Amino acid sequence: MPKLASLSLIVIAAWWAFLLPVWVETAGQEIHGTEINRTLALLPGLVVLLVLIARYGKASRVLLIAASLTSLGSGAWVLLGDLGSTPRVIELQERATGLAGGNGEFTVLWPPTVFAFIGVAVAVLLLFAAFQKQVPRRTVDEKPADEEDPRFIWDQQGN
Repeated sequence: MPKLASLSLIVIAAWWAFLLPVWVETAGQEIHGTEINRTLALLPGLVVLLVLIARYGKASRVLLIAASLTSLGSGAWVLLGDLGSTPRVIELQERATGLAGGNGEFTVLWPPTVFAFIGVAVAVLLLFAAFQKQVPRRTVDEKPADEEDPRFIWDQQGN
């Protein structure tokens, strides 16, 4: 799990970076991904936090699954949701047209789609990390299978 978790942190950083470009153009103004929805801007940070806790915690599988579901949910929200009905877009359209309800035109650019697909990739990677077979580590005090091993004698003399 540590290798996949480390790799997933790099992919999550790229995923988080796609909140910075312009997502929607309306009324001659640009709206960045962080302005579309404040909660959406916090989700990549939450996923990073869950992955870091999972690397050092006891419930690592549960935390990685929760992080996977969070990234999958945010990707689905961006793909299936209507970015033109967000409060920031409506506010800019109301200012430009003077009509309540924001009946102006808007253009959704390509970064939201990339953000959603990277979020799905993060979810798949975290699921692989969660269900990867755990290799138990041998502790120092654990007796070796072969008691004729000379290292075992040194361990006994140290006690």
